[in-house]
Amino acid sequence: MVWLYVVIGLIVIIAILLLVKSESRPLKRKFASTELITDVTYVCMHCGQTFKGSSCPKCGSDRKRIEFGQ
Repeated sequence: MVWLYVVIGLIVIIAILLLVKSESRPLKRKFASTELITDVTYVCMHCGQTFKGSSCPKCGSDRKRIEFGQ
C-alpha cells in the first residue's frame, strides 16, 4: 500500500516539472527573437537636421533625438 503513495507522488512531481518546463519555453522564444537595430539616425533638436554622429554638422548642437530606420 505504501508503494501506491510513492508512485502517485512521483507522478505528481513529474507532472509539476513538465508544467514548469512548458511555461518557460515561450519566454525563451520571446527573448531569442530580438533583432539588432543597425539603421539609426539622429535629428537635431535645435535646427532639425538629420545626421549620424555625436553632434549636428549644421549647428554643432549636441541635443538630438533618435530615429530608427524601417
